[in-house]
Amino acid sequence: MPASYNEAIQQAQQAAEQAQQNPDQANESLNEAANQLRQAYEAAQGSAHPAAIQQIQDAQNAVGQAQNACRQHEQNPHASQDSLEQAARACSQIKA
Repeated sequence: MPASYNEAIQQAQQAAEQAQQNPDQANESLNEAANQLRQAYEAAQGSAHPAAIQQIQDAQNAVGQAQNACRQHEQNPHASQDSLEQAARACSQIKA
């Protein structure tokens, strides 16, 4: 895989971890994670690695769910924290 793929995965992982550690600024970090995952997905498509593509898609879904949960944080703060943890875990499982 190209270096840009590895960099995008590492940055997505860092952004997801930062969202988990600092929930007050999670939206910004999750947006960064989503952007980095999009770049990694594009790079992975060119390399024909179906397992990596699936892991990225799973992480994109988890990040999207965390973004939705953060928007509704006032109503259910526990759900947003769980979603942040799931997003960080999904990003960390991607093989860089």
